[in-house]
Amino acid sequence: MRYIDLFAGAGGLSEGFIREGFEPIAHVEMNADACFTIKTRLAYYSLKNKGMLNIYEKYLKSEITRDELHSDYLLADELNSVINLEISDDTIDTIFSQIDKLNKGKKVDLIIGGPPCQAYSVIGRARDKNKMVGDTRNRLFLQYANFLKKYDPKVFIFENVSGLITAGDGKYLQEMLDKFNSLGYKVNIHLEKTKNNKKVDIFNTSDYGVLQSRKRIIIVGYKNTIDFEFDLSKFQIDTKTFNVKDDLLADLPSLQPNETKKISFYSKNITDYQQLSLLRDNDFDFTTQHIARPHNSRDLEIYQIAIKLWLDERKRLSYVNLRADLKTHKNQEVFSNRFQVVNPFGVTHTVVYKAA
Repeated sequence: MRYIDLFAGAGGLSEGFIREGFEPIAHVEMNADACFTIKTRLAYYSLKNKGMLNIYEKYLKSEITRDELHSDYLLADELNSVINLEISDDTIDTIFSQIDKLNKGKKVDLIIGGPPCQAYSVIGRARDKNKMVGDTRNRLFLQYANFLKKYDPKVFIFENVSGLITAGDGKYLQEMLDKFNSLGYKVNIHLEKTKNNKKVDIFNTSDYGVLQSRKRIIIVGYKNTIDFEFDLSKFQIDTKTFNVKDDLLADLPSLQPNETKKISFYSKNITDYQQLSLLRDNDFDFTTQHIARPHNSRDLEIYQIAIKLWLDERKRLSYVNLRADLKTHKNQEVFSNRFQVVNPFGVTHTVVYKAA
């Protein structure tokens, strides 16, 4: 089955579909760095299918540059499928035209993706002085709907943060569902009206074998004309016992603060969890970009306190309870959990990574 990925980010959602044998027609993403990531991942899959992973290994070892990897003539079709444009009224016809050239009149089976979450997330609204009111990203789902109207896929998958439920007092979610219904799609989302609110199924990745807590709304829509039912609430929840320390990070060599290793050979054999979740590639015996962030002496002391408190008492260090000589901020209420450490014995909280 063939699909288009909208608001593709770095391609995380698409990764799952590629692994299951789906064929990407196009990825549409406005961030250039994210597009480079998608291209590099597509290059990996293409070279692997051609039995030419030696070229990709040269890239990982910095023997060839990313530009040299992407310029390989064998990868032209795959890399052209990444469209680096913002989806808007001004660009949508251009995007349609590029997708049509790639698609060559074939049927689009599936559309996946989710608009940027800042407008819907609780944190995004808290940080914005206008609480995201009037932000154009609130209605990017209408652009998503334009692709449904244009390509008429059998099924679509729309994912976003759980804050979508309360954004605009729930009006954006309702408008979204009404729009999808008007285009002839049933949706799987469980929407139960109560006196004061609407209840929607929220899915946490930690319930499905991921060692990180990340809550999401997932809407699966399918054409009224096809005999198909899909209920995410009936998914088998993964109850296997894995943890971050022994199953996820056990094979990574230890690093000192601010230490960087472009190539790091694994220190242990692949774990059952890594094998099951496909997080470690059996084609290579090393990982790349193994980097520890820098810490000053103050931060190191704070993290030692935070780690000891968690390991000994399973308690989180609150900024309010930190020794006075270690505090540097007067505001002790905002982000009081700023020194929250990863739980090595179970599932970690959502970890935010910022590229250098």
